[in-house]
Amino acid sequence: WRLLGQDAPPLKLLGEGPLESQVLALAAQCPTVEVVGKRSHDQALEILKDAVAMVQASEWYEGMPMTIVEALACGTPVIAANIGAASTLITHGRTGLHFMPQDASSLADAVRDMRITVDKRAMQSAARAEFVNHYTADRNYGYLMEIYEDVLTKHT
Repeated sequence: WRLLGQDAPPLKLLGEGPLESQVLALAAQCPTVEVVGKRSHDQALEILKDAVAMVQASEWYEGMPMTIVEALACGTPVIAANIGAASTLITHGRTGLHFMPQDASSLADAVRDMRITVDKRAMQSAARAEFVNHYTADRNYGYLMEIYEDVLTKHT
């Protein structure tokens, strides 16, 4: 976030963990960073709904990060490391932006792009549409029934 300098937008960090003291120390050096800490699920969703974007900086090959699905449900674009499921859940330039994992400059560039060059309203609409088209309970029930039908047809 320090790489953004004067361009650094407000950043809210939710959650807690073993690195909390280090996060608090680093946040104290950046006036636009606020460590919100642990919040209830509903409180976290309210913060997410008001966000310009959510940053998913995980360096793990996660299978289906719920934080990304929840951001899409809120119509919040995602700035995600181009790794694992995040690379396919987020369509670069449409439902969010990708950055190279372990590359702070790449993340800073994506944040700048989100602030300056991206049509945020179009991206918010696309993020919500992505959720409605692929991740609702009804849609997933349909996917599951298609799988069952396929298995039953091939194995009976």
